[in-house]
Amino acid sequence: MDAVLAALLQTPVAGPTELLACVRQRLDRHDLSAAHSESALEQISCVPVLRPLRRQLEAGQMHDQEAWRWTE
Repeated sequence: MDAVLAALLQTPVAGPTELLACVRQRLDRHDLSAAHSESALEQISCVPVLRPLRRQLEAGQMHDQEAWRWTE
């Protein structure tokens, strides 16, 4: 779970495939599946992930489409 959270904090808008690749690389394990990532994601609070996204949005550091997604 910690590896998934670390990957999310670095790339908070990563899709499931990109997230899994980051976790596999970080842990140097290639036996992890998407189900492992999904299970970890269910246990992670969104608060630490949303915090940097809010700061980026407020500072105008997001692309227009990303900003639109997060304000919806």
